[in-house]
Amino acid sequence: MGTTVDVFRVALLFLNLGLRYSLPEVIIIGGLFENFDDDREMAFRYAVDRINADDAVLPKSKLSAKIERLKPQSSFHAAKSVCFLVGEGVVAIFGPNSVASSALVRSTASALHIPHLESHWDLERGAKAPFTISLFPRSLGTAIYDLVKSKNWRSFTIIYEDAEELMKLQELMKLRNNKEVKISLQQFTVDFQYNKILKDIKKKGETNIVLEVPTSRIKDVLSEAQKAGMLTEYHNYLITSLTETALLVDAVNLYAKALHAVSEVQTISSRSVSCDSPGLWPYGSDLIEAIKKVRFKGLTGDVQIGNQGQRIHFTFDLLELKPKGTVKVGEWDTKNHLVYTRNYSKDYSEAKDNLQNITLRVTSKESFPYTIIKKGDYLSGNQRYEGFCVDLIHEICNRLHCKYEYRIVADESYGKKYDNGTWDGMIGEVINREVDLAIGDLTITQEREEFVDFTMPFMNLGISILFKKPTKSNPKLFSFLAPFSFEVWVYMATAYLGVSLLLFVLARFSPYEWVSPHPCNPKTEYLENTFSLLNSFWFTIGSLMQQGSDIAPRATSTRTVAALWWFFTLIMISSYTANLAAFLTAERMKSPIESADDLAKQSEIQYGCVERGSTRSFFESSQLQPYKRMWSVMQSAQPNVFTKDNPEGIERVRKGNYAFLMESTTIEYYTERDCDLTQIGGLLDSKGYGIATPPGSPYRALISSEILRLQEEGFLHVLKDKWWKSETKCKDETKKKTSSASELDLPNVGGVFVVLLAGLGMAAIVAVFEFIWRTKKIPRDERPFS
Repeated sequence: MGTTVDVFRVALLFLNLGLRYSLPEVIIIGGLFENFDDDREMAFRYAVDRINADDAVLPKSKLSAKIERLKPQSSFHAAKSVCFLVGEGVVAIFGPNSVASSALVRSTASALHIPHLESHWDLERGAKAPFTISLFPRSLGTAIYDLVKSKNWRSFTIIYEDAEELMKLQELMKLRNNKEVKISLQQFTVDFQYNKILKDIKKKGETNIVLEVPTSRIKDVLSEAQKAGMLTEYHNYLITSLTETALLVDAVNLYAKALHAVSEVQTISSRSVSCDSPGLWPYGSDLIEAIKKVRFKGLTGDVQIGNQGQRIHFTFDLLELKPKGTVKVGEWDTKNHLVYTRNYSKDYSEAKDNLQNITLRVTSKESFPYTIIKKGDYLSGNQRYEGFCVDLIHEICNRLHCKYEYRIVADESYGKKYDNGTWDGMIGEVINREVDLAIGDLTITQEREEFVDFTMPFMNLGISILFKKPTKSNPKLFSFLAPFSFEVWVYMATAYLGVSLLLFVLARFSPYEWVSPHPCNPKTEYLENTFSLLNSFWFTIGSLMQQGSDIAPRATSTRTVAALWWFFTLIMISSYTANLAAFLTAERMKSPIESADDLAKQSEIQYGCVERGSTRSFFESSQLQPYKRMWSVMQSAQPNVFTKDNPEGIERVRKGNYAFLMESTTIEYYTERDCDLTQIGGLLDSKGYGIATPPGSPYRALISSEILRLQEEGFLHVLKDKWWKSETKCKDETKKKTSSASELDLPNVGGVFVVLLAGLGMAAIVAVFEFIWRTKKIPRDERPFS
C-alpha cells in the first residue's frame, strides 16, 4: 500500500512539473524593419540569441525570429508582410519604425489579439491600441525641456529630419511663448546636405543645437560640424535620439519574461490565426496583462509598463562628452526631474588643464587708463599695449598658466545693438566668437547679459558728471560782512538802537541813576544822570565791541538791561568770529550746477555722453523723470551732444559750457591729471566693469575665481593706485593751498581798511563841526583870536 502511494506521488509530481511549464519548444516572434534598418535587425537577432542562451528565462523553449523587410511608405506591402507573419504563427510582432506602417500593424494586432511591441515614439499611440506596448519613454520631451531650461539657453536651433518625430519635443517648443528665448528650426532635406544647414547655423552665430535625427545620422552630422568648425568649447549639442536598438532589446526581453510568467499558470500552444479568418489568438490578453506586471532592469534602465501600455517610472542619464570620454553629470526621473550629480571641483580642474593648451583671444578698446597703445616702431604682440586692463589680464593668465593675445577692436566701440538683433564693437566680437574675452571699461548691463556672459566685476563705479571748474571769484570789498546775512545785520542795528534808547529811558526813570556830581556834598540840590542819550549809545557800542566804557549802571533795571545786552553780544560776537575766518580765508568757487537735477532744470549748459555705450543705454531706458527729461534734451540738442569716445567728450568740457556724463572711475583718472576738470554731484547709478565671455564659456568661472582672489589679496587696489594716482601740478596746488590757508591778501580785508579810513575821516569832519559849533556860541569879545 505504501509503495502504491509513493508511485502515485511521483507521477503527480511529474504531472505538475509538466503543467507548470507549458510552452512550445519553438516560439516564433516576428520583426518588421525598413530596408535601411540593419542596426535594428541586428539588435533584434541579438536579443533573441541572448534569451535563448539564458536558461533562466525560457528554459525549455527557444525563440525563433521571423524577419520581414518593408518598403518605405508602402502601406500595401506592410499589410501583406504583417499577414504573412501572422500566418507563420508568430506570437508577437516587433516594429516597424515607420510611423505610417506602425499604425497599420497596430490595427492588425488589435484585431487579432496579437501582442505588438514598439520601440519608437508615435504621436498617434493611444488607448485605441490595447494590444500595443510602447517602450519609448513619452516623457522624454519633458526631460529635454527641463535640461534646456536648466542650461538657461537664450536661443537654440533644433535640427530634425522627420516632422512627426519633431512632435516628441512639443514640451520644449513651449519655450517659444517666452519672448526671451529664440528657437529656430532646421529640417534636413532628402539629399541630407548637412554642411549647408550647419553653415547657415554658424552664420547666424548659434551655438546651442538640439539634434532630433535618427541615431544612424548622428555621426555624419557631427563629422560635418567638425569640418565647419562647430565642435568648439562654445558649442553645445543636445542629442535627443535614444538608442532605439537598446529599446528593442529590452522589448524582446520584456516579452520573454511575460511568456515565462503566463506559462506558469496556463498552457500556451502554437495555434496560429489568419488575417482572412475571424479567429482571435486566445493568449493575447493574458500576455498583455503579464507584460504590464513585469519589472526588470534592462539596457535602458528600469523597465515597467503602465495600464495604458506605455512605459512609466524611468530614469535618464545625462552624459557629457569630455576629453577622456563620456561622463555622467546628472540624471532625470519622473519623480525628481533633473538632478545634477557632476563633480564641480573636477570640472574646474579639467577646465583649468584645458586652458593651458590654448591661447585666449582678448579684445579691448583704447581708453585711458584701461588700455593704452604704446608709441614705438619696434613693439609687437602684447608689448604694444599697457594699462590697467592689460596688467589685469596678464596677471590672470599668469596665475592660470595660459597664453593670451591682446588686440584692439576693429570699430573702436564697446558695442551697440541694432534693430535686427546684431551687435557691433567688443560685444559683437564676443557674440560671434571672434574672441574669447572682452576687457576694458566695459559696463555690465542687463541688455548685454542677454547675449554674453560676464565675470564678476573687477571694479565698481557709477555714472557721474564731468564739468569744467568754475573760475575763482574775487573777494568782495566788504567780505567781512559775509558771516552774517543782511537781515541779521539789520536786526543787530535795530537791537542796538532799541537797547540804547531803553537804557536812556530807564536811567531817566530810575531815582538810583540820579546822583550828586560832588560826592563830598551829599546835600546838594543839583543831581546829574550819567546816561545821557549819547552816553547810552556809547555804553552799548562799547559792550558790542568788547571794549567796555567808564560808564556803569547803578539801578537794578539798567543793570538788567546791560546784563542781557552783554549776553546777546557775547553770542553774536562769538558766532561772527567763528565764521569770519572761513569767509576770509576760503576763496569760494561758485558752480552753475551742483547735481544732475540742476543740469536737467537748466538750458544754458549742454550735456551728453558717448554715442555707443552703457551710459547712453542708462538714460535711454531710465524711467525716472529727471533722467527721462535729460534723455529727451540730449536727443533733440543741436549741435549733437553725443561723442565718439571719452577723449572727445573731455575736450568739449575743457572748452566750456558742456557737461559730460561718464563713469566715475574715468572721471577720477582725468581730474587727477587736469586741474581744470572736476566731478559734479554723486553717482547716478551703481554698476561694475566685468570681462565679457561668449555664452556658456568654460573659462568664465576660472576667471571670476581669479578676480575674486586678486580682490581679496588687495592686488586690484594696488593696480588702481598705479594707474590712477599721479603726482601732478594739481596735487602741488592742493598742498600749497593747504599750507597757506591762513594767509590773507589785501582784497580779503580791504573792506576793514575802508571802514577805518571812512571812520577816521568822519571823525575829523565831526571834530571840525564841533569846533565851529562851539565857537559860534562864544561871544565875539571873548574869542581868543577875534
